[in-house]
Amino acid sequence: PNIVFSAFAPEQVFFPTANLSIDAYGSLRSPIYLEDGMVYSVVSQEPVTTPAILRGAIGTYDAAAVRRYTQLPDDLPERDVALADRSTGGAVTTYDKVMAVQRGRQSNTTYNLDVPRQPPGVDAVDWFLFDEREGFCEHIASAMAVLLRAEGIPTRLVTGFGPGERNPFTGYYEVREADAHAWVEVLYPGIGWVPYDPTFGVPP
Repeated sequence: PNIVFSAFAPEQVFFPTANLSIDAYGSLRSPIYLEDGMVYSVVSQEPVTTPAILRGAIGTYDAAAVRRYTQLPDDLPERDVALADRSTGGAVTTYDKVMAVQRGRQSNTTYNLDVPRQPPGVDAVDWFLFDEREGFCEHIASAMAVLLRAEGIPTRLVTGFGPGERNPFTGYYEVREADAHAWVEVLYPGIGWVPYDPTFGVPP
């Protein structure tokens, strides 16, 4: 209730109180709860990334980030790791591995908001990947995150909101609860977190 939503990377914040803070995940936090109808503005500088820049990303990862963002359950089914290996086979760069996994999710998944819950006692991502193969943004993004982490690529699941709709009278974008969404971000050395949305391109 006190997250100040913004695009990465925020540079200026026009907010009705001072003393905003940044939490451990890099999110802006307000010292007060955001009430219904509260209006604020954030000016962000979007990083420039192209396939060429991402393919050429060099440097070393922060060891703490690697530990945190490559964690997987100890009981992750072996077939999930094997699928990750098959999906990225032949890909050399992190970017090419990410794109291969994203294409695999887009071509082997059907978008469906009405999927039933997985049976008790099964791994939710494993069930989605091999049994259900239908789902919505949280299923698709979670599966992509697990497959990339299985390849040692620091990845995080992100939940937030899409851009909403532009109001032609005010010029602002109106973001509603229905714009809630999930996607992934991949950490590139020397660049930072780069978003990927594997749900776009999945057939209904």
